[in-house]
Formats: sequence, structure tokens, C-alpha cells
Amino acid sequence: MVLTPTQPPPYQGGGENTMTKIFNVIKLKDRRISLRNNQTPHEVLLWARLRREQLGFKFRRQHSIGGYIVDFYCPEKN
Repeated sequence: MVLTPTQPPPYQGGGENTMTKIFNVIKLKDRRISLRNNQTPHEVLLWARLRREQLGFKFRRQHSIGGYIVDFYCPEKN
């Protein structure tokens, strides 16, 4: 899914009062923190290259999208 600046933020749900956030779901927060603190050696190496916008884009670690947790996520590129 590619978002353009004119689109509203991605939400699931029905009407105005039932909108549900799909990014960084609170119930997955403890699991995301656990994954960040227990990375594989390969993830540590990759994160050293992705952090601080070294590639020109900002990345996030263990970012949840819906019920999934992705290891690395670039919000600019979705």
C-alpha cells in the first residue's frame, strides 16, 4: 500500500468513532521491546548500517503493522 500526502492516515474499522490504529499497536509493545533487546547478530549488523539515516532514509526497528511485527520499516517508502 502506497500512501500519498493527501490520503488520511491508515486505519481499519468502520465509522468515525470505531477507527482502529494499525501501526505500533499497543498490545504488541512488550513483544517489540523484547525483539529489539534480543536481536540476532545479523540484525545488529544490519541495524548499524540503517540507523541515523546513513542511507538517506529513516528506518524503525520492530515496527508493528496490524498483527505483524516487521524487523525494519522505512516510513518514507512504506
